[in-house]
Amino acid sequence: MSEATPGFRKDLGFYSLLAMSLGTVIGSGWLLLPGIVAAEAGPAAVVSWVLGGAAILVIALVYAELGAAWPAPGAVAKYPYLSHGSFAGHMAGWAAFVAYAIIPPAEAVAVVRYASALAPGLADGNDLSAFGLLVAALVLALVALLNYAGVKYLAVFENYVTALKYVPIALFVVLVGLFAFHPENFEAFGGFAPNGASGVLVGTATTVFAYLGFRQALDFGSEAKNPQRDLPRAVVATVLLATLTYALISVVFVGALDWSALAADGVVRGDWATLAGLSAPVYGVVSAAGLSLVAYLLLADGIVSPNGPNATNVGAVPRLAYAMAEDGTMPQFFRRLDPKRGTPGAGLLACLVLELAFLLVTAGGYSELVSAVTVGFMVSYAIGPVALGALRRTAPDVERPFRLRGARVVAPLAFVLSSLLLLWSSWPLTGEMLGVLLVGVLVYAYYVRRGRAGTYSARHGVWLVSYLLAMAAVSYLGAPRFGGVGVLPFGWDAAAVAALALCFYYWGVRRAIPYDPARGPATTTGETAPDGRR
Repeated sequence: MSEATPGFRKDLGFYSLLAMSLGTVIGSGWLLLPGIVAAEAGPAAVVSWVLGGAAILVIALVYAELGAAWPAPGAVAKYPYLSHGSFAGHMAGWAAFVAYAIIPPAEAVAVVRYASALAPGLADGNDLSAFGLLVAALVLALVALLNYAGVKYLAVFENYVTALKYVPIALFVVLVGLFAFHPENFEAFGGFAPNGASGVLVGTATTVFAYLGFRQALDFGSEAKNPQRDLPRAVVATVLLATLTYALISVVFVGALDWSALAADGVVRGDWATLAGLSAPVYGVVSAAGLSLVAYLLLADGIVSPNGPNATNVGAVPRLAYAMAEDGTMPQFFRRLDPKRGTPGAGLLACLVLELAFLLVTAGGYSELVSAVTVGFMVSYAIGPVALGALRRTAPDVERPFRLRGARVVAPLAFVLSSLLLLWSSWPLTGEMLGVLLVGVLVYAYYVRRGRAGTYSARHGVWLVSYLLAMAAVSYLGAPRFGGVGVLPFGWDAAAVAALALCFYYWGVRRAIPYDPARGPATTTGETAPDGRR
């Protein structure tokens, strides 16, 4: 590594890693998603949150083993690189890079939407006004500056924001649960699951956006003091605490609905779908219940707390690009680190420009951003279980401080769950985002022509491209409830996805390349991976 790219600073302990991950998970999701999930699942939204948490926990356990054995910046892209070479690593990284770059605009939109309760000129319905977009852009710029200052400052910020955000959550659950709870909401308007199982599953796919933050500990793994010990603990603890938190929030949110008082906000009594139109759902429900003090506290939290996950997400985007640049499939300026601060300054600036572009293209639409993020991350996360299965075969002697029990079952299960969550994200979004991800093939081809990537590993990544095409096809042919044309009825579409996913999992494991020890610690020691097996 050149003098312009010194190593990352190791300033993060367990609690900082936990705060960064948990602070990202409990971000705008708890303020905006309860209304969106309840609009799909009704009172059964709590089931959606539990199912989403359980699915992400299975996936997180896979990454806990990988993260402890190979801590690296941009970890999501690194593991497929170790198991299948630069093409699979590039595709996983490309999927995650697109999704990563969409999250900061979504969090900035959440901040401005809650602020619009005080300054209505910031929003135009559920979208932001021109002035609101400008404020959201300023939010993104400020958190980018925080990241540039240094990871230790980021950690301090996250520690305080994460601790403080649990105060309004606790008050919401306890006070609203005691003084504004309507048990009849759970059965009076179409029953517990008014939209049936399909509504619960669509709601489950929506919850995934909130849980995706567990990866933050992995992305900052090279800056951890003791990654082998602390990464698995932080990842698992994050998902467990988040699932419990969101389940409680969901129950209280549904119970607190005062339909008549919310009529002025466009909510129709008994029509769950109208809840999706609330610009600040948790604040709106509490305000309608007459708990003014709690409502104003939630409003303040809605303006402040999303900046916690926003800060770590803004920092994660260039770190992922850093890992891809090391592998030769991203511009090399992403590898430049500030010699004093140990932060990717040039990468932060480039990624900020991309994030601002996503903000403007979506015109500040939160739901559109959330859905796109879910699809992108489910693709990148799905590759992790295949990498684990492959590395168990090709690198059995590598020390694993955390070894996942039952990995032969858990890894393929995690791959199946990721694939089902893709299906439930609904067509045409699945097709559009999978198309964007397949652009990654063209990007890789460009670097092959430039001589910075090779074709050897492409033969070991054909299974991945085939998998993306198959998932897009099943999504299109699936049940109308998930946006499909109905060739595969509800239930049969999920069965087809599960069967195909198992086939692609075992195909992917068999297509692993021989493990090269030089690839493993390269990103943490400053060495460069060899080009011989690209």
